Amino acid sequence: AAMTISTYEEMGQVNTYVLLPMSFLCGTFFSVHTLPEVVRYFIQLLPLTHTSYLLRGISLGQPIALESLGVLALYAIILFMAARWAFLRLTK
Repeated sequence: AAMTISTYEEMGQVNTYVLLPMSFLCGTFFSVHTLPEVVRYFIQLLPLTHTSYLLRGISLGQPIALESLGVLALYAIILFMAARWAFLRLTK
């Protein structure tokens, strides 16, 4: 976000419209299984959902969810490539 915004106020919009809803919907405070099925499919695509699954599983001594690790690795690769592209675009 820092490479695409131009003012501090725009970062507030990212927090308001992206991070805040994601923190409430992605299983951080309550189970995503209580959400409607249509919403749950969308929530399963977000990275915070899988981070919550992994952290909850580790804290409870459960096996690591490989699906969540895969989703987070995919996000890391995609976002790294997007950040690289944005950085190269700014430096030209």
